[in-house]
Amino acid sequence: MKRHPHSLEIYFKLLLLVILSMPGNSYAQEEEKRTNFQKEFSDFKNSINQQFDSFVQHNDSMFVQFLQQSWKEFKGIENKMPVSPKPVQQPKVPNPSKIEIPEKKETTKLSPEIINPPFIPERKDSLPPRLESLVGSLPFHRLNFMVLK
Repeated sequence: MKRHPHSLEIYFKLLLLVILSMPGNSYAQEEEKRTNFQKEFSDFKNSINQQFDSFVQHNDSMFVQFLQQSWKEFKGIENKMPVSPKPVQQPKVPNPSKIEIPEKKETTKLSPEIINPPFIPERKDSLPPRLESLVGSLPFHRLNFMVLK
């Protein structure tokens, strides 16, 4: 059986048409999935909100019952604040002609006193003769050594 050269082109075009039409079909399915998901989610959200509202209503009713059982009415006593007497006329203060400034009192100055003086060891200015020769040969100005006897 002999194939026509045009039949190969026709198969190729059909194959290309099928491949190109596939994504269009999948977009429609995605849209349907999306709407189903949104519907399921809104149903779920509504049911959760209804459960929460019934929970709040139940707790509110329990609290109202608690208040009705625990509160009792009683007659209170009125607490009157004592009224301080007020003068009929405001008192007048005479104006002094001279303003008096109190004189400074002499204060005694206290010198600071050290209660617990810190221990400061005495410094030895001279080194033993054996170390003086060593110190003289070094480029340092002064070294402190502890000599063990």
